[in-house]
Amino acid sequence: MKFSRFVAIIAVISMAASAYAEEDGGRLRRNVDVAESDMNDSLNSNGVVILNTNTNSNNSSAEAESTAKQGQKTTVEAEAIAQPTTIVEASPVVESKAEILRKQRIDAEINTEQKIVEKLEDSRLQEERARAERLFGNKFESNQTIVVEEQKQHHTPPVVIIEEEKHKIDRPTQVTIEKVEIIHPETDKSEVVIETRHKPHHHEEEKPVEKNRFFVAGQFGNLSYDASNMKSNYGLGVSAGTIVDNRWALELGYFYSEHSVDTWWVFPLYSKLDQHDLSASAKYYVLPGKLKPYIGGSATYISRTYNERSKYEEYWYRNQNEDESTSAVNLGVLGGVDFFITDNFSIGGGLEYSFNVMNNNPVDWGNDYGLPEDAKDLEEINFYVFKLGVKYAF
Repeated sequence: MKFSRFVAIIAVISMAASAYAEEDGGRLRRNVDVAESDMNDSLNSNGVVILNTNTNSNNSSAEAESTAKQGQKTTVEAEAIAQPTTIVEASPVVESKAEILRKQRIDAEINTEQKIVEKLEDSRLQEERARAERLFGNKFESNQTIVVEEQKQHHTPPVVIIEEEKHKIDRPTQVTIEKVEIIHPETDKSEVVIETRHKPHHHEEEKPVEKNRFFVAGQFGNLSYDASNMKSNYGLGVSAGTIVDNRWALELGYFYSEHSVDTWWVFPLYSKLDQHDLSASAKYYVLPGKLKPYIGGSATYISRTYNERSKYEEYWYRNQNEDESTSAVNLGVLGGVDFFITDNFSIGGGLEYSFNVMNNNPVDWGNDYGLPEDAKDLEEINFYVFKLGVKYAF
């Protein structure tokens, strides 16, 4: 009896549990429907879903967990769709003050150089036109055409192009661009003009003009007479002059020479002769370098004094003169070489042949001194002069 009651109680409890489970499951399904409805509303508004999945049974918990995961996935997708797009950009690099000043300096330098080149080329153009006018007159403009091309759209500076005749195009072109520095450039902005200048080949560069130079010189040497009774001992001299155009030399000189006269005739002759030469000469330097060979001519006034007479009996009593003097004018041709060790100092040597053209000889050598009638006066005899010297030019 008691067992039957126990079974009945268990059955009643089982039925009650089944009924409660069905009621609880229905409640859970209603909650899921409500959650889905709320989730759709939340997606339409904020894109956030909040689920209440509390249950007391194991089956209800599993279904609630699956629903929650599905809801989270749906929530993440909804948030990904609903959130606005964010663009991240790097902050721009700010240039330093030094970089800004450097760029301003470069712009200023370019502007200054453009103005300098413009002024320089304009000045050269004016000078070239003036020179062409002096040399060719209006032929210069007839043979050349100046074409100016401007590109205003690209803001490029005009270019001056000089076009010559076709038969002159094959000549090489020399372009000269110089850079000068000015302290106060002008403030106006102007375009740069670049000129291509053609220089004719037949125009040689102007050579520097040689200035005339003055010089002084000292010489020593000797004479050689074509006379059997004359012996030349030595000669000393000085001179001064000028060098013209580095090729011509004009010179004034004085030369003293001493000679011995052989008295083997034992006549009352003079045993010593003092000769004084005053000369003017012109020389032409054949070569322009440091070694300067030259040729030239001279004119010389000669004064001779005979002294130290041998006192012979008969003729000494006739004429007791202690000395005699004569004069003559000779012309000469000369040649030699000067070697300029420095620009101012030179050494050289030369040979001159002197021949008489006129003389004044008041001495009667035959009657007063007993010389033969056919004896030739020394004043009429030609001679050679050899000289070595040093020269200083200033």
